[in-house]
This record gives sequence, structure tokens and C-alpha cells, in this order.
Amino acid sequence: MYTNCVTKFAFATKTGQSPSNPHKQNQDAWITVPHFCGMKYCHFFAVADGHGQWGKEVSSLMKVRLPMFVEAELRYMFNKYHDELQKNQKDEPLNTDEACIAFNNAFLNCNEEIFKSNLDIRFSGSTCVSVLTMG
Repeated sequence: MYTNCVTKFAFATKTGQSPSNPHKQNQDAWITVPHFCGMKYCHFFAVADGHGQWGKEVSSLMKVRLPMFVEAELRYMFNKYHDELQKNQKDEPLNTDEACIAFNNAFLNCNEEIFKSNLDIRFSGSTCVSVLTMG
């Protein structure tokens, strides 16, 4: 039986161009977490693209904290799902809506931590694109 799985991954980022700042610093941070949540076929990948004066620091903070928040939220959903299975209230697998709620909560928690940090984020921040593979 053939199964699709991630066997290799790589990352590359490039500094954006700024005519007024030819020595602009790359503010990107990449996140690669194979075997996410301790599961063999679960992987989490993301790229945080910092911008503004403190963009590098914001994306660096996301690199460290976002995977922890996503894992905590997913584990909460998995435990909730497992409890419902035990009570026979649910017989379908964890659905996309529940995974989206977990991701939404994780990003909200990460945002809250960034707001509480000592960084001046009035004109700085980060975008983030992420993917979670399961199976």
C-alpha cells in the first residue's frame, strides 16, 4: 500500500527590496516541525514575514511561540474528541472546523503575547502562512 507522506522538506527566504535601504535585513522566520504533536505523519510548517522596524523580532517571537500554541490547541481538540468518543457522542474523525478553531485560537494567543511583549508594534508586525499535514 502506498501512502503519501512528507519525506523531505526545505526552506528559502529572500530579503525584500527597499530602494531607500539597500542593506535591508531579512525579517523572515521559518518554522519546520516534523512529527508535530509527537505523531509520525503530522508536520507543521510556516513562514512568518516580518515588516517594520521590529519585524524581525516579531517573526522571531512567532517562530518560537506559535508552534507551542498550535500544539496546545490541537492537543486540547484531540483530548476533547477522545472524551466524546468515549461517551459515544461522536463517531467521525476530527473535522476541519475543529482544526480551524485550534489554529484560530493559537494565532490569537500568539498575537496576545506579541501585544504584551516590550516590542513597539505600532508600525511593525508579521504575516504568517502555515500548513499542517496529517496522514
